[in-house]
Amino acid sequence: MLVPHICRIQQMWDHCAAGLSASRGARCAILDYIARERRGRECLRQSSGRRPGMARKEFFRHFFRHFFRHCCRRWDTMLEFELNRSSEDRNLARNRHGRAIESPVGEPPVGAAEALLPAFSTSSAADRRTRMFWTLGLALLAFAVRAPGLFAGFVFDDAVAIQQRTAPNWSHLFSFFTTDQSSIFGSNFYRPVLSLCYELLFALCGTHAPAWHFIGILVHVACTLLVFRLALRVIENAFAAWLAAALFAVHPAHVEAISWASAMGDPLLTFFLLLSVLAFLRWMEQRGAAWWIASLLAGAAAIFTKETAVVLPVVLLVTAIGLRSRTRPGLPLLAATIPFFAVAAIFLSVRQAVLHSFSHSLTVATTAQMVFTWPAALLFYLRHMFWPSVVVPFYTLQIVKSWNSAEFFAPLIGLIVVCAVLGWLLRLAAGPRKALVCAAWMCVPLAPVLYLKALAPFELVHDRFLYAPLVGFCTAEAFVLQWAAGRIEAKFQAGSEAYARATPQTSSQNNSKWRVLPSAAFALITLLGLGSMSQMVWWQSNKTLFTRALDITPENPKALVSLGTAYIAERRYQDGLPLLRRALELEPRNSAALYSLGRIAWEEGDDASAANYLTQALRIRPRYDMWLHLASIELRGGRLNAAEAAVRQAAAMNPGGPGVHIAMGTILLRRGDRTAAAGEFREELRLHPHSEPALAGLAQATGGTKAGTPGSFNSGALKH
Repeated sequence: MLVPHICRIQQMWDHCAAGLSASRGARCAILDYIARERRGRECLRQSSGRRPGMARKEFFRHFFRHFFRHCCRRWDTMLEFELNRSSEDRNLARNRHGRAIESPVGEPPVGAAEALLPAFSTSSAADRRTRMFWTLGLALLAFAVRAPGLFAGFVFDDAVAIQQRTAPNWSHLFSFFTTDQSSIFGSNFYRPVLSLCYELLFALCGTHAPAWHFIGILVHVACTLLVFRLALRVIENAFAAWLAAALFAVHPAHVEAISWASAMGDPLLTFFLLLSVLAFLRWMEQRGAAWWIASLLAGAAAIFTKETAVVLPVVLLVTAIGLRSRTRPGLPLLAATIPFFAVAAIFLSVRQAVLHSFSHSLTVATTAQMVFTWPAALLFYLRHMFWPSVVVPFYTLQIVKSWNSAEFFAPLIGLIVVCAVLGWLLRLAAGPRKALVCAAWMCVPLAPVLYLKALAPFELVHDRFLYAPLVGFCTAEAFVLQWAAGRIEAKFQAGSEAYARATPQTSSQNNSKWRVLPSAAFALITLLGLGSMSQMVWWQSNKTLFTRALDITPENPKALVSLGTAYIAERRYQDGLPLLRRALELEPRNSAALYSLGRIAWEEGDDASAANYLTQALRIRPRYDMWLHLASIELRGGRLNAAEAAVRQAAAMNPGGPGVHIAMGTILLRRGDRTAAAGEFREELRLHPHSEPALAGLAQATGGTKAGTPGSFNSGALKH
């Protein structure tokens, strides 16, 4: 019978509507149809040419059509396009317990942002499709500009973080929260959530560079859409908010964070940061505990992703106060952010205990000298927010030794002048409260990276540190462009007689503004997009990247060593030798240069020189792969005891490192202990199932093939 089915479907819909907060229009449409079906039940029975099954099919077709429309309306609600309603409705939505809110003194009047551009109607299906098209276009724009990076390889220290690992190690997940991962990922590395994400990505992508780059681009697209949602709340104008997100999507400063797989921490923390802020703003409107809990969880994930996210509570508090209604007190908001400050304090305490220090200094400088360098660093970041002429991992900025020098005063004066002009323009365009929100997003995330002593020389500044601050900068830029376009068109038409006889000034200003603002937006987005693509060319490989970096910092030992190592990977030893020797001239105790020279000597058969270089490098900064190379030299010389001692040193530093058990198995095989050697090769295969040298060694140990030549384990263990 049709009626029982309809009643059960109605009950199911009631539960779904309550759980999904269904809109009244979609639910009423379904209920109206059910009522019509009940009234026409007798007619359907008497109809000889119409079976009940046909009516049921029509009902489900009608049901799913309305459900799809309901999902579209829910998506529009998520994107906050209801901000285009009248000022009275929007004020009442923000202040449910009182009358409409007065506009703050010095800010644009409430509803003025909506009047600047034609508003979308919330009832038109065509407008909803247009908004969906804008969102899809934004995602496609963000992906298309970064798509050339899919064809790039791994660069910089991706070899250590990704290529040397052949499988995720799920047994050490808890250790990410309790141990220092600096030996694997670099100094001052305590980022548990980021380490978990890396393990997950290893399971999904392995060592395939295009897969890693694809995930990085998807994270960037997600951040772009979240920036769009945040900008809608700040700017309260659909096109200007879209412009802010589009500028964020194509900005050239993001090249480092997206093209470098090991720099994925900055997009991830920005993703969690945006989620936390948006959930908190939704909690302010709806007062649902679930939104506050979601905001706290996303904030905790951001903080434990990277230490620079400890400023999240400050950004959250300033954003909430800047966007709150005038009649709502700020003290409850401050109380609601106290748990976020507590999470940041817990993270810093745990990090202090794990690293046994607040931060390990990589640059020799006093606190005063670090402060003297701040103006130059901030001016660098401000300049790259506008236009990064070059994006490389190394820059020439060095520690400023004294305050009475041009290196301190010239950047300080320039920084004050530029900030004063930008602040004045932003206050005129957005008002004091919205300007404060934009300034908080621009400046507060940069505060942790100003601890310059934790950064290495020639790496005091990085473009990837601008990923989160560009959220505020692009929003501020959209504010200023919208304001400037209106003033330009208003002045252009003010003297014409046609403008005087036209419709009211606001309407004429709106129509003219639609001609200027999209033109400026198109030109700026195109310029930034082309700049991003041109910078991505240099991030295709280590050779292209460090060739460009060496042009920018010709006296940088790290750039010299990195380019020399890239030549070694291509077996171009004669091209790499001059670079490594020049690096040793600039920095005699450069362990990486000594190690690379040892590798060249070993490949050329000069064991004595190779052992000498490796011994010097181990005295300066020992690494497990250095010990493995030394073991290879000793093994090739027939000194099995010395080779075993070197392998045990490598195993003590990194027990599960690639090649450790291969080296020990090769030594045991040379001694004739095939059983023990087979056990070592099996352990290597357990840790790294796709290791071809381990498979070959196991075949040798079990009698499948003849024993290899001395030092053959390096073919699989040391090429990493």
